[in-house]
This record gives sequence, C-alpha cells and structure tokens, in this order.
Amino acid sequence: MELLGISDVQSSIKQLINAVSDLNKTVQRLVEGEVTVTLRSIEEVNSQLEKLNTSAIAAEKFTGKKTYLKLLAVENAPSEVSQYLTSKAKGQEIYLIIEGV
Repeated sequence: MELLGISDVQSSIKQLINAVSDLNKTVQRLVEGEVTVTLRSIEEVNSQLEKLNTSAIAAEKFTGKKTYLKLLAVENAPSEVSQYLTSKAKGQEIYLIIEGV
C-alpha cells in the first residue's frame, strides 16, 4: 500500500473503499474492489477471487451496469502465492495491487 502513499492497513482500506465509491459516482461506471491483508495459500487466492467476482456480479444485477473495473489489493503474499495470484488476476482481467511479496 505504500505505492499509494498509505502506510497503515486500516487507513489503506478506508481510503481505497472511498476512492472506489467516488470513482463509481464520478464516471458513472461500476468499479468493484476488494482489499485483504494477507493471502497465504492458493486456496485463499481462489476464495478471494471468487468473492470479488461474486461481488461484481451482484453489483451488476443491483445497478444494471456492467463492471468497468475489478480491483484487488493485497498487503502481503508469499512469492509463489503472489505469482499464482498475478496469473489468475490477469486471466480474469482484475487490476491487482500487491504490496509485500
């Protein structure tokens, strides 16, 4: 999260949620995002991606808009988990921010 100029996790989460909300209002497009502190395993990655995709589908049904951007921010992930996550996110067209590897 230091990439965004944010040092503590709780503040990072609040700022990212506010930014996504503001973006949705400003551009009138649907942006769905998830933030997590740590992904330690492939199973956790798959679960987090499923959660993000489920949220995007629900938001599309609720708003009647197509998802413009899916965003996942992760504070920490081991190298092998980070590599897997990067590959999966790219295949699902998810914008990914990973702070610590």
